[in-house]
Amino acid sequence: MSKIYSLIQKIVRIIVETFFRRARVSGLENIPKDRGGLIISWHPNGMIDPALIFSSFPKRIVFGARHGLFAWPLLGKVIKELGTVPIYRGQDVKKWSLEDQRAKNAESLELMSKAISSGSFSALFPEGISHDSPFVHSLKTGAARIYYQARTQGKEDKPPVIIPVGLHYDRKQRFRSNVLVHFHPPMEIPEALDRLPSPEEEKAFQKGLTHEMEKVLTEVIFATESWEVHQIIHCAVSLIASERRKRAGNRKGHIPIQERVLGFSRIWHAYQTQKILAPEKCKRLLEDVEEYRKDLDAVGITSSELDTSPRIFSKRVIVLGLIQLILYTFLLPPFVLVGYLINFPTTLIIKYLSIRYSTEYKDQASVKLFTSIIGYPLTWLIWATCAYFGWVHSELVFPSMPNSAIGAFFFVFFLGVLGAVLMFTYVRAGQRMLRALRIYWKKSQRYDLWVHLREERATLCDELLKMSEGMNLPGSVSKDGRLQK
Repeated sequence: MSKIYSLIQKIVRIIVETFFRRARVSGLENIPKDRGGLIISWHPNGMIDPALIFSSFPKRIVFGARHGLFAWPLLGKVIKELGTVPIYRGQDVKKWSLEDQRAKNAESLELMSKAISSGSFSALFPEGISHDSPFVHSLKTGAARIYYQARTQGKEDKPPVIIPVGLHYDRKQRFRSNVLVHFHPPMEIPEALDRLPSPEEEKAFQKGLTHEMEKVLTEVIFATESWEVHQIIHCAVSLIASERRKRAGNRKGHIPIQERVLGFSRIWHAYQTQKILAPEKCKRLLEDVEEYRKDLDAVGITSSELDTSPRIFSKRVIVLGLIQLILYTFLLPPFVLVGYLINFPTTLIIKYLSIRYSTEYKDQASVKLFTSIIGYPLTWLIWATCAYFGWVHSELVFPSMPNSAIGAFFFVFFLGVLGAVLMFTYVRAGQRMLRALRIYWKKSQRYDLWVHLREERATLCDELLKMSEGMNLPGSVSKDGRLQK
């Protein structure tokens, strides 16, 4: 791995950790050290998806990316430096002949297969497009072609592996949300496809392996038929986790994204079985969970908040409330105001660019991320430079002023950074404070509703757990009610 590659990877990792509140990575132990392989994943979030895989992968990795990205300012140079190869999609090269498009793609696939056969890894999003669906779109055969080409070029006693990756976003379009990147064990290839095909068998093998990849990706992302079902399962995960914690005497409300994804996996597997064996019962249970979710939304709380103390006044609440009141009312507002003055015009420009240059809504997060990388630091430098020259000119008018132009430069620069952080976090933090006070107040006024929702949660939890009885589900439940692998 070259120094430039390592440097770019570190920079991308910093960007990812800035964009997300928590970016967790798991399953790195599943990546073999004695051979190369192919990384495959679904593609729900534009350029964010490869950035997550690239920043977390421990070995050198060659990506295939649509050729239009190579024309982007800065991004094009970066991905060229990383060895990314262009993929030419029919919709992007309409003026080309089909033969020219296929010839160019054949060259790109050859480069990716050579990287694999030499012991490195290549990565491809075999759907060929980024999308907003909660399921896998039809896969192209390019990934299967790369695999068999790499297997032809490499050692047959150590064939390359195919590593499926699960990308799990809680709110993929929101700044400072959470994400989990999970590298699954190498894909098990059916015996009939686990060999080098003859020239006559190539197309059949490629289609067969592509079909197997589609089945595997459907499992690793826990695909659902609609976002409505996806949302209901998320609610079920939350209510089960909260009820388990309560029964175990664990009052910790926060549920880490790793546990939420594992819980989603368990319910998803049970749902896939029960919707075939008992469709009517399964449908009724989903409807009951959806009604419970609507009840929570009407009150404005989550499942875990049902277990907080119903008392509106307590020493802890009063002390924390006073601290937050002083912090958000008196100490932070001046910095927030400076943050808006310095950064808000740039924010508007970035928002405009994300709408103007995103062909689809799903691409806006990617455009925001990469324009922010340039936009905000440039803004801070401009303001800091203005402060520097402003101080220099002030010294000419007021000779007794201390020679601190450099100090003014760095002070304004870091004030811009701090202001940007507060600009994005202040409103949400204030909303959380008001939300907490509102919850305590509502509980004091409508305690009977709290009791009803707790009983409803307990009943639904038992029904959901009964649905999965006897199944071999991933993970296990610890004594404190948490899910763990």
